[in-house]
Amino acid sequence: MAGGGRQVRVILMRPDGGTDAFGGEEHSFTDTEIVSARFDYQSGDEAVQAARLAGRSVVRVKLYSSVLSRQVTTGWQLREVVSEDAYNIVDVNPWKTRGFIYLTVEGPLA
Repeated sequence: MAGGGRQVRVILMRPDGGTDAFGGEEHSFTDTEIVSARFDYQSGDEAVQAARLAGRSVVRVKLYSSVLSRQVTTGWQLREVVSEDAYNIVDVNPWKTRGFIYLTVEGPLA
């Protein structure tokens, strides 16, 4: 994966919700597998500036296309292996011809 950005190892986390003892929804995530990713920090538009003012970063993440990465939706999360920072996936953009999946993520989560 050539190009600029920061190369990291990440864990894709699938939502694994259920109901608690009181009938409410539980929001938990199950780790799937570790994959290689490239983080490109975004700058410029209004949404990025608003997220920064709220204390979040908007990052574009490039993954190799695989069976697992093609299952990712906006309900999933992504976690860096080394720093343990978690990010919400807010957009998924598959490039079927290029062999990559691009994710837009916000975080790190508190």
